[in-house]
Amino acid sequence: MRVLLTAGSCISYLAKRMHQDEQVPFCDQNFKLCRLAINSIFKFPQYMFYISASYVSRRFSENYSTYYNELSAHYFEQVRNRITTYRFMGESVINFNCNHSSSRINGEFFHVKTFEDLKKIYGESEIDRWNSTLPDELSLENDLKVPYLFQTGCCFGISLDFINNFLKAIKAGKTPLDAIKLVSCRYKNGAQKQAELAQIIHVGLKSLDLISSTKLLDDYDRAKAIEIQKNHDEEVVKIQKEYDEKFQKLNESLEYINKFIDLRGNFEANSFLIYIELMKKHKNPSLAKDLHSLTQNYLHDIISLKNKFSPEIFEYQKKIYSKINNLVSEKYGLKIAQTIEISIDHNNFFNDIISYFVNLKKGIYQVDLPQHSLCFIKTDNENYLFDPNFGTFKIDLEKDAFLFCNIIAQYYFESNHQNSTIRCNLFELLE
Repeated sequence: MRVLLTAGSCISYLAKRMHQDEQVPFCDQNFKLCRLAINSIFKFPQYMFYISASYVSRRFSENYSTYYNELSAHYFEQVRNRITTYRFMGESVINFNCNHSSSRINGEFFHVKTFEDLKKIYGESEIDRWNSTLPDELSLENDLKVPYLFQTGCCFGISLDFINNFLKAIKAGKTPLDAIKLVSCRYKNGAQKQAELAQIIHVGLKSLDLISSTKLLDDYDRAKAIEIQKNHDEEVVKIQKEYDEKFQKLNESLEYINKFIDLRGNFEANSFLIYIELMKKHKNPSLAKDLHSLTQNYLHDIISLKNKFSPEIFEYQKKIYSKINNLVSEKYGLKIAQTIEISIDHNNFFNDIISYFVNLKKGIYQVDLPQHSLCFIKTDNENYLFDPNFGTFKIDLEKDAFLFCNIIAQYYFESNHQNSTIRCNLFELLE
């Protein structure tokens, strides 16, 4: 009995100390393994409760099911990610992060259906401040697809918030390590509101179609981009008209085929399943085979057309994304001083990555990967990595080269954008 009472007292004491040490970075805390264990003891039941609530509420409310699922993911991050991160990174861990937006955790996000709902969460003046960033022809209210804006992660917004506060701390006289320790405590429980809003605006602008997003370009580039998109669309219409006639002759519609392909995603990976569905609908093996073959030809022509226009469209998309990054960064009090790109040779990925980061000059960089953002800090003698998904780490590019490359690789390869470049933006504070 005394043992249980003593253990209970120790757990209560440590839990209280953990709460008091919320603003103390993990690297400066004692009893690290005990803290991780107690964190798991407290957070894992919460994860189990909310994941169960998500399944139960699915029958009654999709909104609440999604909300509880987000809460379960939040607590799961704080249990699994911390233990796994500490296991692999060890004493190089400075602090842990949670890449979640505060509105999702607080349940505000599923009430957002219109642009006016955004104003209720972030304030009309703050939304107007962001809106003033854009050209007169483009407005957040008219052009952003609000339901699309709330994604699970907030990596871009958090990384900008980290860079802004790090540079302010350096300007105030702190050493790089002290600045990192101070700033990293901001994300233990997810994103700050300003970071969340920056993420929303960034995602919203990047999700615009090419014609709408050309409003961010100068007149010459805008005219050229619109012309390219117009030519592409005209070619698509020609192909669709040609194949619609062919499908009609087989008692099928192109509208159904397009919907079918959209639902199935990648055609080649699901070719057999598509054939089975055509069999179910028409109950005629010969007809299903002909429709399946025609669908393959149709998709091949559409993909060939896309590949034909992709290089030109991609160049303008790069200009648009660069403009978006600059606009959002400026609202965060930051400017991009330099952008450095690297094209990766997949056969020499390890050496290319290490060589690239070793040769960067001093400063703080936002590492722009396909569908993720990190921060890399290079000082005279040390290197640090801030990953919104896991934490902040001290990195030795010689001793930790394999580990560092694995961190980069998991984001570079997981999104099927293997041909993308890695882009590092060197940031400074706006004067």
